[in-house]
Amino acid sequence: MKPKLFIFALLALLVASCTDEIDIPEPATKEPKAEKEGEMVTINASIPQEARVAYDDANLSLSWQDNDQLLLAGYNGTTYKGSSAFTWQTGNTFTGTTVPDATTYKAYYPGDVITLDETTGEVQLPANFWGQTQNGNNTTGHLKNKLLLFDETAKPISQTFTLNDKSSIIKNVNPAGDGFVTDLTSCTGSGYFNWDEAKAISVPSYHLPSIEEWQGIVPLYADYVYYVLFNSASPSNGVTENVVVQGQSITMTSDFRRPGNNVSYALRYKGTDMVSAWKYELFHYNTNTCHMKITSRIVTSSEIIDNIATNPTYWTTGNENDIVCYFPASGYNTNSNLGKGGYFRSSTVGSSSLTWCMGFASKGAISYPGYTKTSKYTVRLFTPGN
Repeated sequence: MKPKLFIFALLALLVASCTDEIDIPEPATKEPKAEKEGEMVTINASIPQEARVAYDDANLSLSWQDNDQLLLAGYNGTTYKGSSAFTWQTGNTFTGTTVPDATTYKAYYPGDVITLDETTGEVQLPANFWGQTQNGNNTTGHLKNKLLLFDETAKPISQTFTLNDKSSIIKNVNPAGDGFVTDLTSCTGSGYFNWDEAKAISVPSYHLPSIEEWQGIVPLYADYVYYVLFNSASPSNGVTENVVVQGQSITMTSDFRRPGNNVSYALRYKGTDMVSAWKYELFHYNTNTCHMKITSRIVTSSEIIDNIATNPTYWTTGNENDIVCYFPASGYNTNSNLGKGGYFRSSTVGSSSLTWCMGFASKGAISYPGYTKTSKYTVRLFTPGN
Protein backbone atom coordinates (compact mmCIF):
# COMPACT_ATOMS: atom_id res chain seq x y z
CA MET A 1 0.00 0.00 0.00
CA LYS A 2 0.98 3.60 -0.48
CA PRO A 3 2.50 4.75 2.82
CA LYS A 4 0.32 7.06 4.89
CA LEU A 5 0.88 9.08 8.00
CA PHE A 6 0.30 6.76 10.89
CA ILE A 7 -2.26 7.74 13.50
CA PHE A 8 0.44 7.96 16.15
CA ALA A 9 1.36 11.35 14.75
CA LEU A 10 -1.90 12.38 16.44
CA LEU A 11 -1.12 10.57 19.64
CA ALA A 12 2.30 11.75 20.70
CA LEU A 13 0.96 13.68 23.65
CA LEU A 14 3.77 12.58 25.85
CA VAL A 15 6.37 13.91 23.47
CA ALA A 16 4.28 16.83 22.37
CA SER A 17 3.89 18.06 25.89
CA CYS A 18 7.58 18.22 26.62
CA THR A 19 10.03 21.03 26.86
CA ASP A 20 13.54 19.63 26.58
CA GLU A 21 16.25 21.90 27.88
CA ILE A 22 19.44 21.83 25.84
CA ASP A 23 22.21 23.38 27.89
CA ILE A 24 25.25 24.25 25.78
CA PRO A 25 28.20 25.50 27.85
CA GLU A 26 30.98 27.68 26.57
CA PRO A 27 33.71 25.62 24.83
CA ALA A 28 36.91 25.08 26.76
CA THR A 29 39.95 27.09 25.79
CA LYS A 30 41.77 25.46 22.90
CA GLU A 31 44.68 26.10 20.61
CA PRO A 32 44.00 28.73 17.93
CA LYS A 33 42.49 27.34 14.76
CA ALA A 34 42.56 28.48 11.20
CA GLU A 35 40.14 31.23 10.28
CA LYS A 36 36.63 30.05 9.31
CA GLU A 37 36.98 26.74 11.14
CA GLY A 38 34.60 25.78 13.89
CA GLU A 39 35.62 24.40 17.28
CA MET A 40 34.73 20.95 18.52
CA VAL A 41 32.62 21.36 21.66
CA THR A 42 30.55 19.16 23.95
CA ILE A 43 27.01 20.24 24.80
CA ASN A 44 24.62 19.07 27.50
CA ALA A 45 21.07 18.03 26.62
CA SER A 46 18.93 17.45 29.69
CA ILE A 47 15.47 15.88 29.40
CA PRO A 48 13.37 16.88 32.42
CA GLN A 49 10.16 15.31 31.11
CA GLU A 50 9.98 13.62 27.72
CA ALA A 51 11.81 13.26 24.43
CA ARG A 52 11.67 10.89 21.53
CA VAL A 53 10.12 7.42 21.83
CA ALA A 54 11.98 5.48 24.54
CA TYR A 55 9.19 5.81 27.10
CA ASP A 56 9.26 4.94 30.80
CA ASP A 57 5.60 4.87 31.88
CA ALA A 58 6.50 4.66 35.57
CA ASN A 59 7.86 8.20 35.73
CA LEU A 60 6.53 9.69 32.47
CA SER A 61 9.99 10.16 31.03
CA LEU A 62 11.99 9.23 27.96
CA SER A 63 15.65 9.17 27.11
CA TRP A 64 18.00 9.97 24.26
CA GLN A 65 18.77 7.10 21.90
CA ASP A 66 21.92 5.91 20.11
CA ASN A 67 22.81 8.11 17.14
CA ASP A 68 20.42 10.92 18.17
CA GLN A 69 21.45 14.23 16.66
CA LEU A 70 20.64 17.89 17.22
CA LEU A 71 21.06 20.30 14.30
CA LEU A 72 22.29 23.75 15.35
CA ALA A 73 21.70 26.59 12.89
CA GLY A 74 24.22 29.42 13.28
CA TYR A 75 23.43 33.12 12.76
CA ASN A 76 25.33 36.40 12.86
CA GLY A 77 22.60 38.92 13.53
CA THR A 78 19.85 37.88 11.14
CA THR A 79 22.26 36.36 8.59
CA TYR A 80 22.27 32.58 8.39
CA LYS A 81 25.86 31.27 8.51
CA GLY A 82 25.39 27.51 8.23
CA SER A 83 24.55 24.50 10.41
CA SER A 84 26.31 21.80 12.39
CA ALA A 85 25.10 18.43 13.71
CA PHE A 86 25.75 17.47 17.33
CA THR A 87 25.67 13.71 18.07
CA TRP A 88 24.61 12.09 21.34
CA GLN A 89 27.48 10.53 23.25
CA THR A 90 26.38 9.36 26.68
CA GLY A 91 24.12 10.56 29.46
CA ASN A 92 23.07 14.07 28.43
CA THR A 93 26.05 15.02 26.30
CA PHE A 94 26.29 15.77 22.57
CA THR A 95 29.42 16.63 20.62
CA GLY A 96 29.74 18.75 17.50
CA THR A 97 31.50 21.65 15.81
CA THR A 98 30.54 25.31 16.10
CA VAL A 99 29.53 27.24 12.97
CA PRO A 100 32.21 29.74 11.80
CA ASP A 101 31.22 33.40 12.35
CA ALA A 102 27.98 32.41 14.13
CA THR A 103 27.14 34.38 17.26
CA THR A 104 23.70 32.84 17.96
CA TYR A 105 22.05 29.51 17.28
CA LYS A 106 18.69 27.82 16.78
CA ALA A 107 18.25 24.13 17.59
CA TYR A 108 16.35 21.40 15.74
CA TYR A 109 15.65 17.70 16.29
CA PRO A 110 16.06 15.15 14.68
CA GLY A 111 19.28 16.57 13.35
CA ASP A 112 19.90 13.65 11.01
CA VAL A 113 16.57 14.16 9.19
CA ILE A 114 16.06 17.92 9.04
CA THR A 115 17.96 19.99 6.47
CA LEU A 116 18.13 23.78 6.22
CA ASP A 117 17.95 26.05 3.19
CA GLU A 118 21.50 27.11 2.37
CA THR A 119 20.53 30.77 2.04
CA THR A 120 17.77 31.37 4.58
CA GLY A 121 18.21 28.57 7.10
CA GLU A 122 14.54 27.59 6.78
CA VAL A 123 13.67 24.04 7.81
CA GLN A 124 13.26 21.49 5.04
CA LEU A 125 11.79 18.02 5.53
CA PRO A 126 12.09 15.01 3.22
CA ALA A 127 9.13 14.57 0.86
CA ASN A 128 8.23 11.31 2.58
CA PHE A 129 8.74 12.61 6.13
CA TRP A 130 5.18 11.85 7.27
CA GLY A 131 4.94 8.56 5.35
CA GLN A 132 5.84 5.20 6.83
CA THR A 133 5.26 1.50 6.39
CA GLN A 134 4.88 -1.19 9.02
CA ASN A 135 7.19 -4.19 9.03
CA GLY A 136 6.36 -6.17 12.13
CA ASN A 137 4.09 -6.58 15.12
CA ASN A 138 4.26 -4.62 18.38
CA THR A 139 6.87 -2.12 17.30
CA THR A 140 6.82 1.54 16.43
CA GLY A 141 10.56 2.08 16.25
CA HIS A 142 10.22 3.28 12.68
CA LEU A 143 8.27 6.31 13.97
CA LYS A 144 11.13 7.71 16.02
CA ASN A 145 12.16 10.25 13.40
CA LYS A 146 8.62 11.60 13.01
CA LEU A 147 9.03 13.80 16.08
CA LEU A 148 9.98 17.44 15.54
CA LEU A 149 11.46 19.53 18.35
CA PHE A 150 12.47 23.13 17.63
CA ASP A 151 13.91 26.06 19.53
CA GLU A 152 13.63 28.90 17.01
CA THR A 153 14.78 31.70 19.29
CA ALA A 154 18.35 32.57 18.23
CA LYS A 155 20.62 32.74 21.26
CA PRO A 156 24.33 32.42 22.16
CA ILE A 157 25.62 28.87 22.32
CA SER A 158 26.25 29.34 26.05
CA GLN A 159 22.55 29.72 26.79
CA THR A 160 19.98 26.99 27.37
CA PHE A 161 17.93 25.81 24.40
CA THR A 162 14.31 24.87 25.14
CA LEU A 163 12.89 22.64 22.44
CA ASN A 164 9.12 22.56 21.82
CA ASP A 165 7.25 19.98 19.79
CA LYS A 166 6.10 20.87 16.26
CA SER A 167 4.49 17.61 15.22
CA SER A 168 1.70 16.49 17.50
CA ILE A 169 -1.01 17.25 20.00
CA ILE A 170 0.06 19.35 22.93
CA LYS A 171 -1.43 19.78 26.42
CA ASN A 172 -4.50 21.75 27.46
CA VAL A 173 -4.57 25.48 26.76
CA ASN A 174 -3.89 27.71 29.78
CA PRO A 175 -6.45 30.21 31.17
CA ALA A 176 -4.93 33.10 29.19
CA GLY A 177 -5.38 31.21 25.93
CA ASP A 178 -1.82 31.92 24.82
CA GLY A 179 0.05 28.77 25.87
CA PHE A 180 -0.23 25.39 27.52
CA VAL A 181 -0.48 23.90 31.00
CA THR A 182 2.55 22.23 32.55
CA ASP A 183 1.05 19.08 34.10
CA LEU A 184 -0.11 15.95 32.29
CA THR A 185 -2.81 14.77 34.71
CA SER A 186 -3.71 17.57 37.12
CA CYS A 187 -7.37 18.57 36.87
CA THR A 188 -6.56 22.20 37.69
CA GLY A 189 -4.66 24.75 35.65
CA SER A 190 -6.54 24.53 32.35
CA GLY A 191 -8.50 27.41 30.87
CA TYR A 192 -12.24 27.28 30.11
CA PHE A 193 -13.63 28.77 26.90
CA ASN A 194 -17.00 29.14 25.23
CA TRP A 195 -17.13 28.29 21.54
CA ASP A 196 -16.46 31.84 20.29
CA GLU A 197 -13.54 32.21 22.69
CA ALA A 198 -12.12 28.85 21.66
CA LYS A 199 -12.33 29.78 17.99
CA ALA A 200 -10.48 33.02 18.72
CA ILE A 201 -7.50 31.36 20.43
CA SER A 202 -4.38 32.04 18.41
CA VAL A 203 -1.24 30.05 19.16
CA PRO A 204 1.22 29.95 16.24
CA SER A 205 1.35 26.58 14.44
CA TYR A 206 -1.75 25.19 16.24
CA HIS A 207 -5.47 25.01 15.47
CA LEU A 208 -8.74 24.05 17.12
CA PRO A 209 -9.43 20.52 15.80
CA SER A 210 -12.55 19.45 13.97
CA ILE A 211 -14.66 16.68 15.44
CA GLU A 212 -13.48 14.36 12.65
CA GLU A 213 -9.94 14.89 13.92
CA TRP A 214 -11.05 14.09 17.47
CA GLN A 215 -12.78 10.95 16.21
CA GLY A 216 -9.39 9.74 15.06
CA ILE A 217 -8.63 9.35 18.78
CA VAL A 218 -12.00 8.81 20.47
CA PRO A 219 -14.85 7.19 18.47
CA LEU A 220 -18.14 8.88 17.65
CA TYR A 221 -21.12 8.29 19.95
CA ALA A 222 -23.41 6.58 17.43
CA ASP A 223 -26.57 4.50 17.58
CA TYR A 224 -26.74 5.26 21.33
CA VAL A 225 -23.52 3.31 21.92
CA TYR A 226 -20.41 4.26 23.87
CA TYR A 227 -17.74 2.38 21.94
CA VAL A 228 -15.21 3.38 24.60
CA LEU A 229 -17.03 2.28 27.74
CA PHE A 230 -15.50 1.93 31.20
CA ASN A 231 -18.33 -0.32 32.37
CA SER A 232 -18.80 -3.82 30.99
CA ALA A 233 -20.82 -4.31 27.79
CA SER A 234 -21.19 -6.78 24.93
CA PRO A 235 -18.56 -6.64 22.15
CA SER A 236 -18.87 -4.59 18.97
CA ASN A 237 -17.27 -5.81 15.75
CA GLY A 238 -16.85 -4.24 12.33
CA VAL A 239 -17.89 -0.74 13.41
CA THR A 240 -17.49 1.75 10.54
CA GLU A 241 -15.64 4.94 11.47
CA ASN A 242 -15.03 8.07 9.41
CA VAL A 243 -12.14 10.20 10.67
CA VAL A 244 -9.60 12.78 9.55
CA VAL A 245 -5.86 12.24 10.01
CA GLN A 246 -3.35 14.78 8.72
CA GLY A 247 -6.13 16.42 6.71
CA GLN A 248 -6.97 13.13 4.99
CA SER A 249 -10.46 11.61 5.31
CA ILE A 250 -10.27 7.92 6.21
CA THR A 251 -13.01 5.28 6.37
CA MET A 252 -12.16 2.21 8.45
CA THR A 253 -13.67 -0.50 10.60
CA SER A 254 -12.98 -1.17 14.26
CA ASP A 255 -13.63 -3.85 16.88
CA PHE A 256 -14.29 -3.01 20.55
CA ARG A 257 -14.20 -4.94 23.83
CA ARG A 258 -15.47 -3.43 27.08
CA PRO A 259 -14.75 -5.73 30.05
CA GLY A 260 -15.39 -3.06 32.69
CA ASN A 261 -13.12 -2.09 35.57
CA ASN A 262 -12.44 1.31 33.98
CA VAL A 263 -10.80 -0.07 30.85
CA SER A 264 -11.84 -0.44 27.21
CA TYR A 265 -10.00 -1.96 24.23
CA ALA A 266 -10.16 -1.45 20.48
CA LEU A 267 -8.60 -2.67 17.26
CA ARG A 268 -8.97 0.32 14.96
CA TYR A 269 -8.10 1.43 11.43
CA LYS A 270 -8.84 -2.02 10.00
CA GLY A 271 -8.87 -1.98 6.22
CA THR A 272 -6.10 0.64 6.12
CA ASP A 273 -2.32 0.53 6.52
CA MET A 274 -2.70 2.09 9.99
CA VAL A 275 -4.14 -0.89 11.89
CA SER A 276 -3.56 -0.27 15.59
CA ALA A 277 -4.36 -1.57 19.07
CA TRP A 278 -5.89 0.86 21.57
CA LYS A 279 -6.34 0.78 25.33
CA TYR A 280 -8.48 3.41 27.09
CA GLU A 281 -8.26 3.66 30.91
CA LEU A 282 -9.84 5.87 33.58
CA PHE A 283 -7.74 6.59 36.67
CA HIS A 284 -8.35 8.23 40.06
CA TYR A 285 -12.00 9.15 39.56
CA ASN A 286 -13.27 12.02 41.71
CA THR A 287 -9.78 13.21 42.66
CA ASN A 288 -7.60 16.08 41.49
CA THR A 289 -5.58 13.69 39.29
CA CYS A 290 -8.51 11.97 37.59
CA HIS A 291 -7.57 11.39 33.96
CA MET A 292 -8.12 9.23 30.91
CA LYS A 293 -5.02 7.45 29.64
CA ILE A 294 -4.91 6.23 26.03
CA THR A 295 -2.23 3.77 24.92
CA SER A 296 -1.74 2.91 21.25
CA ARG A 297 0.47 0.60 19.29
CA ILE A 298 0.78 -0.23 15.62
CA VAL A 299 0.04 -3.89 14.78
CA THR A 300 -0.13 -6.13 11.76
CA SER A 301 -3.35 -6.64 9.83
CA SER A 302 -3.59 -10.19 11.24
CA GLU A 303 -3.98 -8.97 14.85
CA ILE A 304 -7.31 -9.78 16.55
CA ILE A 305 -9.23 -7.86 19.19
CA ASP A 306 -9.50 -10.78 21.63
CA ASN A 307 -5.72 -10.97 21.91
CA ILE A 308 -5.57 -7.25 22.61
CA ALA A 309 -8.30 -7.43 25.25
CA THR A 310 -7.67 -10.76 27.00
CA ASN A 311 -3.99 -11.69 26.69
CA PRO A 312 -2.62 -10.92 30.19
CA THR A 313 0.84 -10.02 28.87
CA TYR A 314 -0.18 -8.10 25.75
CA TRP A 315 0.22 -4.60 27.20
CA THR A 316 3.12 -5.43 29.52
CA THR A 317 5.42 -6.84 26.83
CA GLY A 318 6.56 -5.40 23.53
CA ASN A 319 5.56 -1.99 24.82
CA GLU A 320 8.85 -0.13 24.50
CA ASN A 321 7.48 2.17 21.81
CA ASP A 322 3.82 2.42 22.79
CA ILE A 323 2.35 5.90 22.44
CA VAL A 324 0.65 7.16 25.60
CA CYS A 325 -1.69 10.14 26.00
CA TYR A 326 -3.17 11.75 29.13
CA PHE A 327 -6.40 13.77 29.30
CA PRO A 328 -7.13 15.40 32.69
CA ALA A 329 -10.69 15.55 34.04
CA SER A 330 -10.73 19.34 34.23
CA GLY A 331 -14.52 19.65 34.18
CA TYR A 332 -16.23 22.69 32.69
CA ASN A 333 -17.36 26.24 33.55
CA THR A 334 -14.37 26.85 35.80
CA ASN A 335 -14.07 23.65 37.81
CA SER A 336 -17.63 22.27 37.59
CA ASN A 337 -17.42 18.46 37.59
CA LEU A 338 -13.72 18.76 38.36
CA GLY A 339 -12.13 15.34 38.81
CA LYS A 340 -15.14 13.61 37.27
CA GLY A 341 -15.03 14.46 33.56
CA GLY A 342 -13.02 16.07 30.79
CA TYR A 343 -14.53 18.07 27.90
CA PHE A 344 -12.46 19.23 24.93
CA ARG A 345 -13.85 21.65 22.34
CA SER A 346 -13.82 21.16 18.58
CA SER A 347 -14.33 23.65 15.77
CA THR A 348 -17.40 21.79 14.50
CA VAL A 349 -20.93 23.19 14.97
CA GLY A 350 -23.78 20.77 15.67
CA SER A 351 -26.69 23.25 15.49
CA SER A 352 -27.41 26.92 16.12
CA SER A 353 -26.73 26.48 19.83
CA LEU A 354 -24.72 23.25 20.08
CA THR A 355 -21.20 22.23 19.14
CA TRP A 356 -19.20 19.01 19.03
CA CYS A 357 -16.70 18.06 21.72
CA MET A 358 -14.65 15.08 22.81
CA GLY A 359 -15.55 14.16 26.36
CA PHE A 360 -15.11 11.46 28.97
CA ALA A 361 -16.53 10.68 32.40
CA SER A 362 -17.03 7.64 34.61
CA LYS A 363 -19.14 5.87 31.97
CA GLY A 364 -16.83 6.20 28.99
CA ALA A 365 -15.45 8.48 26.28
CA ILE A 366 -17.18 9.86 23.18
CA SER A 367 -17.09 12.43 20.42
CA TYR A 368 -20.55 14.02 20.63
CA PRO A 369 -22.51 17.09 19.41
CA GLY A 370 -24.48 17.97 22.54
CA TYR A 371 -22.35 20.76 24.02
CA THR A 372 -23.66 24.31 24.16
CA LYS A 373 -21.79 27.19 22.57
CA THR A 374 -22.10 29.34 25.67
CA SER A 375 -20.80 26.83 28.23
CA LYS A 376 -17.08 26.88 28.90
CA TYR A 377 -14.96 23.79 28.25
CA THR A 378 -11.24 23.10 28.05
CA VAL A 379 -9.31 23.37 24.79
CA ARG A 380 -6.56 21.25 23.30
CA LEU A 381 -5.03 22.39 20.06
CA PHE A 382 -3.65 20.32 17.19
CA THR A 383 -0.76 21.23 14.91
CA PRO A 384 -1.25 21.64 11.14
CA GLY A 385 0.39 18.26 10.67
CA ASN A 386 -2.50 16.59 12.49
